[in-house]
Amino acid sequence: MNSKERLHLLLSIYMDGTLDADEEREMLSLLQSPECAAEFLEFTSLDMEIRQCAGTPVSTAQLAQAVQADIRRILQPVNIMDAVRARAETYRLNRRFRLAAMMAVFSSAAACVLLAFLLGIRTPETQPRVSLAEVETAEDATVSLENNDRAARSGMDLFGGETLRVGQDGKISLRYPDQTRLRLSQAATLLMQNGAGTQLSLTAGMLGADVSAQTSGAPMIITTPHAQIKIVGTSFRIFVDQKTRLEVGEGSVLMTRVSDGSEVTVSGGQFAVTGENGGLKAEPLAPILITVEAESASLKPPMNISRQRNLGYIVSSDIGFGSASMRFDLPYAGEVVVWARIWARSAHHDSFVVWVDDGTEDVFDTSENAAFKKWRWVQVNGRRGGQPLAIDPRKFNLAGGSHQLYFRSREPTCRLDKVLITNDLKFIPADDPEVVPEVEVPEEDGEKGAGADIF
Repeated sequence: MNSKERLHLLLSIYMDGTLDADEEREMLSLLQSPECAAEFLEFTSLDMEIRQCAGTPVSTAQLAQAVQADIRRILQPVNIMDAVRARAETYRLNRRFRLAAMMAVFSSAAACVLLAFLLGIRTPETQPRVSLAEVETAEDATVSLENNDRAARSGMDLFGGETLRVGQDGKISLRYPDQTRLRLSQAATLLMQNGAGTQLSLTAGMLGADVSAQTSGAPMIITTPHAQIKIVGTSFRIFVDQKTRLEVGEGSVLMTRVSDGSEVTVSGGQFAVTGENGGLKAEPLAPILITVEAESASLKPPMNISRQRNLGYIVSSDIGFGSASMRFDLPYAGEVVVWARIWARSAHHDSFVVWVDDGTEDVFDTSENAAFKKWRWVQVNGRRGGQPLAIDPRKFNLAGGSHQLYFRSREPTCRLDKVLITNDLKFIPADDPEVVPEVEVPEEDGEKGAGADIF
């Protein structure tokens, strides 16, 4: 381990406040080296402090004299960062003199560091920052502070002053201690701000959220270039480009237009847009309609893709084996139902086991009191441990964001073409005969076993 690496280790222990007497002496010895001195300044953010005050040039000798005068008052005692900040503010350092100035400052600052060790003084930068949120998942996303970018990763803590940036095809999800969740996509840029409650600034892209009930008097506040949005607990999403569009799934949100102070309360199932002309008003949202082709699912054998003319579907030839996992993104939290387009040959070939994420598995009977050997849309139902259709339709209460819908074979050769997820409980899908024509489907799909009742 070289001297730089050893210094980094000692500095980490020092910042944790657990440096013992021998380690203190070793660290002070290392700091006699100009190279280690520069490392010390970088590590303790003196460089950033001086850079923030950069402006007019000042000579190295002037700065050294001024800081030495401050250090002489250490017996009172004085904070090293306050001394440097005060002198840098007075003389307004020019950027091209910054490095030379830092080295001069250190010759005086090292003595102050020694006294700080002896007196148990710690600079403000050694105080631990409080994490605001944690990254759950991230794809093509960065976290920035003072132009220092780093890739976002799962488990990373996020702090006030940091900016999140997401690529055009990237995404990132965050979790707060109160279980509030945020989702960013579509080239979003979000600044995490300090302050009472949760304060965020969204300048571009899409933000979706499921917000837990906020502390009284400290709501979540999101500002965009066009609006301020105040939330006390709800599910919503925001789009920012030339305007700001707010969509609310549950609860209610107060939206204020920046340009003229106009306000509107947007309730669940409504949206509002900050157009410059006319009144700011809430309007009904279109229902969620998400279609997933079964052939796009992730399959586990013996579930596989079969085709008949221009129609593709998935099917398993075995009893209780073979499954499909379909990913879908829900724009905001709410209750949804699932429609499945199926084909069943008989009463012993007409069921799946269905569940969402890590939820309860239940039997989906596709053809109770219905015709066989025909493609039909059927709402996913359940038994809840009882008779067929005990739950009809089966409703799923889901948070906004990404989900997995699972179909597992229960009886062989029951076929699945596609699924449709919607929050419109009155919606009934209809086939376009020109797009999905009726076809003769073969009697067998490599069936194994009989349709015994196994669930």
